[in-house]
Amino acid sequence: MTIPKLTEPRTFLKGCMQLYEAMLTEVDVCKQEKLCEEERIQGCFEIAGSYKERINEAVRNFNFGNQDDEVLFFKKVKPLFTAEVEFYTYLYHIVLFKTKEIEADKHELGAFYKRQLLKKEKLRKENPAFYDYVQNEGTYADFQWFTRRAQSRDSSLFDSLMGRYLAIEKFEEHLKAVMLKEL
Repeated sequence: MTIPKLTEPRTFLKGCMQLYEAMLTEVDVCKQEKLCEEERIQGCFEIAGSYKERINEAVRNFNFGNQDDEVLFFKKVKPLFTAEVEFYTYLYHIVLFKTKEIEADKHELGAFYKRQLLKKEKLRKENPAFYDYVQNEGTYADFQWFTRRAQSRDSSLFDSLMGRYLAIEKFEEHLKAVMLKEL
């Protein structure tokens, strides 16, 4: 599936969301395959990465009709793709950390998981204005933060950071569920 190269922004945004749904469907199929955990995560990561590239290519060749649609894309749509890639990066980090010895040592594994849960706090400390903006559902800096930068056709100042924020949210939820089950 490719995003239609139409000049009407809402059609473009709808196509982007259809592409996102297609990515999630492919990821779900990959999750069901009879692979080891590491291979499954790698497969999902590759799927997400290919869709992220597709969305970047589509937006490079698209001119938004107005800034509101451009903000919507860079604040709400594109970060969904970035978040999926980041999420599988975080999951892969857990796989790399785990060994049979560590899995058997619940204390060590629990300590690792707790350190992983500090990702949001680290993001908050490194980007306090952005973090507060997102937490308070700010809009006052949308045109500055979520429209194209002069040197880039496929990114804004903070769309990647928004993607990381969304990935951390998803990862925290996943990790808390894993901790309940494993520890």
